Amino acid sequence: MFKEIQSDSEWNRFIADHGPVSGSFLQSVEWGDFQRSSGKEIKRFLWKDKAIQSLVQCVKHHLPLGFSYWYIPRGPIADSNDYEDSVQKLISSGLLSDADWIRIDPPILQNENLDVGRSAFHTQQPPKTIALDLTKSEDDLLAEMHQKTRYNIRLATKKGVEIKLDEKDSEIFWKLAKGTAERDGFNLHSEKYYKKMLNVSGDISIKLATARYEGAPIAAAIYLDFGTVRTYLHGASDYTHRSLMAPYLLQWSLIESAKSQGFLHYDFWGIAPTDKKSERLAGVTRFKRGFGGEELHYKHTIDIPLRAWKYRAYKALYKLKHVLPK
Repeated sequence: MFKEIQSDSEWNRFIADHGPVSGSFLQSVEWGDFQRSSGKEIKRFLWKDKAIQSLVQCVKHHLPLGFSYWYIPRGPIADSNDYEDSVQKLISSGLLSDADWIRIDPPILQNENLDVGRSAFHTQQPPKTIALDLTKSEDDLLAEMHQKTRYNIRLATKKGVEIKLDEKDSEIFWKLAKGTAERDGFNLHSEKYYKKMLNVSGDISIKLATARYEGAPIAAAIYLDFGTVRTYLHGASDYTHRSLMAPYLLQWSLIESAKSQGFLHYDFWGIAPTDKKSERLAGVTRFKRGFGGEELHYKHTIDIPLRAWKYRAYKALYKLKHVLPK
């Protein structure tokens, strides 16, 4: 059965061994500690006999009017045939009974069976992403790209764009991100949040890469390495230099670097849930799809009410006002 713990020496290895689909960094010790440093309440539970059977890291969200829920991002981590059983055991344990509901983004794909909970009234993590198989040769990776993407990579190189990896200066990203957010209507975390993120260390490595023109940064990407996967988390660029196509060369440099360092997959971390032109991430999706790869569609976010009347009340208020935090 599940027991609450602070950490376990095998925790991160168990997650990483579940690969790019079911072994998300969101369940890692370091990511949980980062969330805690940002003011979130974190709990970790382990189900272990001689070896780990299942584990889960939970983040508590406090909402207006006294509502609260425990959020499980891409967890629990368990073998696929034990996943539903792990969720049921976690619920029945009562370890999360100090909230009104549990919200889960399952670490399993849409075509897999899952008979627990109910569809949440909004998604928390992006339900779809694109992953590149880095065991392929560079020639194959380039061949599987859209022709325009290959052209833009060559153009940026020809124009003299230079890439600098493994930076730590969050101010570079923040300045570019503010312009990108204003231009494209994206929400940003605080500058302090990104600074803390770039100081995370351990089994997770989070770094900044920049594309520079004549020495000045014109595009930036925050990327995360965990297990055998490199994940592209956040990107920003200077609109005045858009003709240089710096973000394309920046992505390709991150992919090349990941492959040379022995990573097996590159995760673009989220695309639009549909192909409608009105989707907020439509432009980002076109950009990411240009690099090829396999699209992964996860199970929809699910809610498990613990206090049914409070869950119904919050859902009604949310739909009525649509201004309450999620």
